[in-house]
Amino acid sequence: MSLPNPLPELESGPLPYAEALRLAQLGSHHIVPDDDFSAITADSDEGSYVSLTQSVIDYQYEKLPNDEKEQNRLDLFHHVFRMLLNGDLFTAPVADRLRAPVGPGMRRPRVLDLGTGTGIWAIDVADEFPNADVVANDLSPIQPQNVPTNVRFEVDDVESQWPRSRVFDFIHCRTLGGAISDWSALYKQAYDNLAPGGWFEATEVRMRMDSDKDIDWEKTTIHYMTRLFIHALQLIGKPAEVAHLHRGWMIQAGFTNVTERLERIPSSPWPKDKKLKELGYYHMHNLVDAMDSYGLAPLTRILGMERVEAEVLIAAARAEIRNRKNHYYSVV
Repeated sequence: MSLPNPLPELESGPLPYAEALRLAQLGSHHIVPDDDFSAITADSDEGSYVSLTQSVIDYQYEKLPNDEKEQNRLDLFHHVFRMLLNGDLFTAPVADRLRAPVGPGMRRPRVLDLGTGTGIWAIDVADEFPNADVVANDLSPIQPQNVPTNVRFEVDDVESQWPRSRVFDFIHCRTLGGAISDWSALYKQAYDNLAPGGWFEATEVRMRMDSDKDIDWEKTTIHYMTRLFIHALQLIGKPAEVAHLHRGWMIQAGFTNVTERLERIPSSPWPKDKKLKELGYYHMHNLVDAMDSYGLAPLTRILGMERVEAEVLIAAARAEIRNRKNHYYSVV
């Protein structure tokens, strides 16, 4: 099952300050409470984007924040993913290959983590698979110093030319939407640097919220803000809504046995199920904290919104996320 195409064309301008303030005070639209998490489905729509302005063309893309708050959020998101996978670190069938004993003259299994962030995934893989060598790269050297001896961090741009002298048994990336300009080229490099029988796994979160409620999304702040965010990153050549495109990119690059797995993460602790409720609690904090990291710069520096207007809009979106009556969830 493929995820929906990008959002329709953004027709309206920035949300008026008074309207954003009203939404922030309301918290969200009124919906009848219901704690059933069973019948959640994804919607779809398609369209295009508005044209670029000269100020956007001249914009110099900058990295997202990597301060301590953002690093803590990334580690929390890692915990959310492990809960979602029942404690596992990946779904690809490579565990036996990474655990295989290494004899004289044999090459140790190799793992590559693209855009590793805090490095927590790479560290966990190195701990769980001591026979494997783990290489993890990122633009920012924010990873810890005290790590397992079989993990190495490199400061590198994943979109630059990869060394052809290394092959990997498993290549992994997670939530790089909005950070990559040319996904097709990235997948081609990954394919060319995989050992025979190796696997590539990409995990991406759809940017838009969904709900099992009958919601008029055009009247919600979270939908409006997400449209602005997706549009802003599209204008600077860093597409954010890419979850539905990964399967096609993999096949285009030459990968075989390509499968797509969809999961749903509640965006607040609204489900009755204990595990889903806990998952929703952690993901709510992840989303709320992410709005500053991912929202302010695109809204103000790319789209030209006043900072106070952007902050009020983000506050209204946070209120909607926290409202359990909305039954929001993310598709991964």
